[in-house]
Amino acid sequence: MIKLARLRGACLVALLALGGGCAHTIVIGPDVSRLPADNPAASTGAVGYYISAEDRARAVTSGGGGGDSVKYTPYKDLEAALFRVLSNHFAQVYSIKSAQDRAFIQEKGIRFVFTPKFSTTSASSSLITWPPTEFTLTIRIDAIDREQKSVWQTEVTGKGQATFDEFKRDYALAAGRAGLDAFLQLQAKLAEFPASR
Repeated sequence: MIKLARLRGACLVALLALGGGCAHTIVIGPDVSRLPADNPAASTGAVGYYISAEDRARAVTSGGGGGDSVKYTPYKDLEAALFRVLSNHFAQVYSIKSAQDRAFIQEKGIRFVFTPKFSTTSASSSLITWPPTEFTLTIRIDAIDREQKSVWQTEVTGKGQATFDEFKRDYALAAGRAGLDAFLQLQAKLAEFPASR
Protein backbone atom coordinates (compact mmCIF):
# COMPACT_ATOMS: atom_id res chain seq x y z
CA MET A 1 0.00 0.00 0.00
CA ILE A 2 2.85 2.38 0.89
CA LYS A 3 4.67 1.51 -2.33
CA LEU A 4 1.52 2.24 -4.36
CA ALA A 5 1.11 5.64 -2.68
CA ARG A 6 4.74 6.50 -3.39
CA LEU A 7 4.33 5.46 -7.02
CA ARG A 8 1.23 7.63 -7.38
CA GLY A 9 3.09 10.56 -5.79
CA ALA A 10 6.04 10.14 -8.16
CA CYS A 11 3.69 10.03 -11.15
CA LEU A 12 1.94 13.20 -9.99
CA VAL A 13 5.25 15.04 -9.63
CA ALA A 14 6.30 13.91 -13.12
CA LEU A 15 3.01 15.04 -14.63
CA LEU A 16 3.24 18.44 -12.96
CA ALA A 17 6.80 18.85 -14.22
CA LEU A 18 5.79 18.00 -17.76
CA GLY A 19 2.62 20.10 -17.78
CA GLY A 20 3.81 23.13 -15.87
CA GLY A 21 7.06 23.76 -17.72
CA CYS A 22 10.05 25.71 -16.42
CA ALA A 23 10.98 29.39 -16.53
CA HIS A 24 14.57 29.74 -17.74
CA THR A 25 16.40 32.97 -16.89
CA ILE A 26 17.96 34.90 -19.79
CA VAL A 27 19.45 38.37 -20.29
CA ILE A 28 17.81 40.17 -23.20
CA GLY A 29 20.11 43.17 -23.69
CA PRO A 30 21.67 43.58 -27.15
CA ASP A 31 25.39 43.87 -27.88
CA VAL A 32 25.90 47.61 -27.30
CA SER A 33 29.09 47.59 -29.38
CA ARG A 34 26.81 47.18 -32.40
CA LEU A 35 25.10 50.51 -31.67
CA PRO A 36 27.45 52.84 -33.55
CA ALA A 37 28.28 56.19 -32.01
CA ASP A 38 28.23 59.56 -33.74
CA ASN A 39 31.49 61.42 -33.25
CA PRO A 40 30.95 64.01 -31.96
CA ALA A 41 27.46 63.66 -30.46
CA ALA A 42 24.76 65.13 -32.68
CA SER A 43 23.38 67.38 -29.95
CA THR A 44 25.23 69.35 -27.28
CA GLY A 45 24.03 69.62 -23.72
CA ALA A 46 22.94 67.15 -21.06
CA VAL A 47 19.90 64.90 -20.78
CA GLY A 48 18.69 62.44 -18.20
CA TYR A 49 16.67 59.26 -18.22
CA TYR A 50 14.43 57.92 -15.49
CA ILE A 51 13.86 54.27 -14.62
CA SER A 52 12.18 53.60 -11.28
CA ALA A 53 13.64 51.13 -8.80
CA GLU A 54 10.47 49.07 -9.18
CA ASP A 55 10.91 48.85 -12.95
CA ARG A 56 14.59 47.88 -12.64
CA ALA A 57 13.66 45.01 -10.34
CA ARG A 58 10.60 43.89 -12.31
CA ALA A 59 10.85 40.40 -13.78
CA VAL A 60 8.84 39.35 -16.83
CA THR A 61 7.98 35.85 -17.97
CA SER A 62 7.08 35.07 -21.58
CA GLY A 63 6.86 32.08 -23.88
CA GLY A 64 9.63 29.70 -24.84
CA GLY A 65 9.68 26.31 -26.50
CA GLY A 66 8.79 22.83 -25.35
CA GLY A 67 6.10 24.13 -22.99
CA ASP A 68 8.67 26.17 -21.05
CA SER A 69 9.01 29.92 -20.62
CA VAL A 70 11.77 32.48 -20.19
CA LYS A 71 12.23 34.99 -17.39
CA TYR A 72 14.15 38.28 -17.56
CA THR A 73 14.35 41.81 -16.16
CA PRO A 74 13.78 44.07 -19.18
CA TYR A 75 14.60 47.44 -17.61
CA LYS A 76 17.78 46.18 -15.97
CA ASP A 77 18.83 44.23 -19.08
CA LEU A 78 18.14 47.08 -21.53
CA GLU A 79 19.41 50.07 -19.53
CA ALA A 80 22.94 49.86 -21.00
CA ALA A 81 21.55 49.99 -24.55
CA LEU A 82 19.35 52.98 -23.68
CA PHE A 83 22.33 54.79 -22.15
CA ARG A 84 24.45 54.01 -25.23
CA VAL A 85 21.87 55.29 -27.72
CA LEU A 86 21.28 58.50 -25.75
CA SER A 87 25.05 58.96 -25.34
CA ASN A 88 25.48 58.52 -29.08
CA HIS A 89 23.22 61.52 -29.59
CA PHE A 90 23.73 63.80 -26.57
CA ALA A 91 26.97 65.07 -25.06
CA GLN A 92 26.15 64.02 -21.47
CA VAL A 93 23.62 61.48 -20.20
CA TYR A 94 22.66 60.95 -16.55
CA SER A 95 20.52 58.39 -14.78
CA ILE A 96 18.21 60.28 -12.43
CA LYS A 97 16.35 59.00 -9.37
CA SER A 98 13.24 61.06 -10.06
CA ALA A 99 11.95 63.09 -12.99
CA GLN A 100 10.99 65.72 -10.38
CA ASP A 101 14.49 65.97 -8.87
CA ARG A 102 14.88 69.63 -9.82
CA ALA A 103 18.05 70.15 -7.76
CA PHE A 104 19.96 67.38 -9.57
CA ILE A 105 18.54 68.40 -12.94
CA GLN A 106 19.66 71.99 -12.41
CA GLU A 107 23.06 70.98 -11.02
CA LYS A 108 23.88 68.83 -14.06
CA GLY A 109 22.36 71.22 -16.59
CA ILE A 110 19.88 68.60 -17.78
CA ARG A 111 17.64 69.98 -20.52
CA PHE A 112 15.36 66.97 -21.05
CA VAL A 113 14.39 63.81 -19.19
CA PHE A 114 13.52 60.62 -21.10
CA THR A 115 11.29 57.95 -19.58
CA PRO A 116 11.23 54.56 -21.34
CA LYS A 117 8.51 51.93 -21.34
CA PHE A 118 9.52 48.46 -22.51
CA SER A 119 7.14 45.69 -23.54
CA THR A 120 8.09 42.28 -24.88
CA THR A 121 6.71 39.11 -26.40
CA SER A 122 8.38 35.80 -27.13
CA ALA A 123 7.48 32.43 -28.62
CA SER A 124 9.07 29.34 -30.07
CA SER A 125 8.20 26.95 -32.86
CA SER A 126 10.17 24.18 -31.15
CA LEU A 127 8.52 21.38 -29.20
CA ILE A 128 11.86 20.22 -27.81
CA THR A 129 14.13 23.18 -27.01
CA TRP A 130 13.19 25.99 -24.62
CA PRO A 131 14.93 29.16 -25.97
CA PRO A 132 12.56 31.46 -27.87
CA THR A 133 12.89 31.43 -31.65
CA GLU A 134 10.96 34.71 -31.96
CA PHE A 135 11.12 37.83 -29.80
CA THR A 136 9.72 41.36 -30.03
CA LEU A 137 10.66 44.46 -28.06
CA THR A 138 8.57 47.63 -28.15
CA ILE A 139 10.13 50.79 -26.75
CA ARG A 140 8.04 53.85 -26.01
CA ILE A 141 9.93 56.97 -24.98
CA ASP A 142 8.45 60.13 -23.49
CA ALA A 143 10.58 63.24 -22.99
CA ILE A 144 9.86 66.25 -20.80
CA ASP A 145 11.68 69.55 -20.44
CA ARG A 146 12.76 71.38 -17.28
CA GLU A 147 9.23 72.72 -16.83
CA GLN A 148 7.86 69.15 -16.82
CA LYS A 149 6.19 69.73 -20.19
CA SER A 150 6.00 66.88 -22.68
CA VAL A 151 8.13 67.73 -25.72
CA TRP A 152 8.51 64.44 -27.58
CA GLN A 153 7.21 60.89 -27.79
CA THR A 154 8.15 58.02 -30.04
CA GLU A 155 7.59 54.28 -30.28
CA VAL A 156 9.54 51.58 -32.08
CA THR A 157 9.23 47.79 -32.27
CA GLY A 158 12.18 45.50 -32.90
CA LYS A 159 11.88 41.88 -33.99
CA GLY A 160 14.38 39.06 -33.68
CA GLN A 161 14.48 35.45 -34.78
CA ALA A 162 16.91 32.59 -34.14
CA THR A 163 17.12 28.93 -35.09
CA PHE A 164 18.39 26.06 -32.96
CA ASP A 165 21.75 25.93 -34.75
CA GLU A 166 22.26 29.62 -33.91
CA PHE A 167 21.03 29.84 -30.33
CA LYS A 168 22.59 26.66 -28.98
CA ARG A 169 25.47 28.85 -27.72
CA ASP A 170 23.36 31.97 -27.01
CA TYR A 171 19.94 31.15 -25.60
CA ALA A 172 18.85 34.82 -25.72
CA LEU A 173 19.88 35.35 -29.36
CA ALA A 174 16.38 36.15 -30.65
CA ALA A 175 15.94 38.66 -27.81
CA GLY A 176 19.32 40.27 -28.51
CA ARG A 177 18.44 40.67 -32.17
CA ALA A 178 15.08 42.22 -31.32
CA GLY A 179 16.80 44.64 -28.93
CA LEU A 180 19.40 45.64 -31.49
CA ASP A 181 16.68 46.23 -34.09
CA ALA A 182 14.62 48.34 -31.68
CA PHE A 183 17.50 50.47 -30.41
CA LEU A 184 18.84 51.13 -33.91
CA GLN A 185 15.37 52.38 -34.82
CA LEU A 186 15.30 54.53 -31.67
CA GLN A 187 18.70 55.99 -32.51
CA ALA A 188 17.42 56.96 -35.95
CA LYS A 189 14.29 58.50 -34.41
CA LEU A 190 16.40 60.73 -32.17
CA ALA A 191 17.34 62.70 -35.26
CA GLU A 192 13.77 64.04 -35.08
CA PHE A 193 14.17 65.22 -31.49
CA PRO A 194 13.45 68.97 -31.24
CA ALA A 195 16.86 69.82 -29.73
CA SER A 196 18.56 68.28 -32.78
CA ARG A 197 17.24 70.95 -35.13
